[in-house]
Amino acid sequence: MRLSVLVGPAHWSGKTHQLQLFAVARALAERGHDVTYVTSSLEPEAQLSPRPANLAVVTSNTVRWPAQRDVELALRCPAEPEWRVRADLVGHSCSAAEAFLLGDDGALLASLRRARFDVALVDAGCLASHLLVDALYPLPHLYFLCY
Repeated sequence: MRLSVLVGPAHWSGKTHQLQLFAVARALAERGHDVTYVTSSLEPEAQLSPRPANLAVVTSNTVRWPAQRDVELALRCPAEPEWRVRADLVGHSCSAAEAFLLGDDGALLASLRRARFDVALVDAGCLASHLLVDALYPLPHLYFLCY
């Protein structure tokens, strides 16, 4: 059975789990599935060639996750209550997701809605992927990539 698979971003331009997700996306494409890998920028792994013809990389440059943000939040953990740091992380993630989904006048989100995916591969710890899948439509099956 050939599936149409959406692989959501592991992070908004950070490296958290992106290498693993891209490797899984590539493996699914090599097994004959149509795969769409969504990211906020073309990471080096997404530029590798040859890339299977049925592996589409969808990007938007409307948002970038500052690499320093992860460091800043991690350094705050010992000095502040964890819930406060996590709340700030969620706030930053929601702002980034909103900019990503609504950037380009919503053209990116509209094109993903037209694609009609059978299943989504979502990093279990990534709010960005959950927000993307929720913004598209309910998928019949949702698999989580755990670490």
